[in-house]
Amino acid sequence: MRFTGSVVGVAATSGTLKLRQAVILAETAAGVRQATTEGVEVVKRNASGAPGPEVRNSGDPPNYKNSWSTDFNIDPPKVIEGQIFTQKPQGQRLEKGIFGTDSLGREVRQFPRPHVRPAVPEIQENAQTIIRRRVKSAVG
Repeated sequence: MRFTGSVVGVAATSGTLKLRQAVILAETAAGVRQATTEGVEVVKRNASGAPGPEVRNSGDPPNYKNSWSTDFNIDPPKVIEGQIFTQKPQGQRLEKGIFGTDSLGREVRQFPRPHVRPAVPEIQENAQTIIRRRVKSAVG
């Protein structure tokens, strides 16, 4: 005995799924951009006083707090990523501390003043919330 059947509307369903996939990827990319941009503000906030480094907006170190920036690598569906970074050399020293001789031959004892690591859980939670809301709103 053999049963056969057919499914009606496969092409339409496939098209709907592709459209939803495109919408989900676009909203995820937008959410990553938004969360990364907001994440910079969390790092900057932490770089302003305890528990982070005491840093002024100008002077020495030159504008460290405002040196934090973002970069994006968005090529869905392969990759959707945001990065938060600074190119100021004091970033690593402030975050991890430095003990010993520096590159100029000075003896240094600078204790760590973490401001990035403490921001990570908040940034991750915010990113998940933002992306979840954007995708849910877009696809219903």
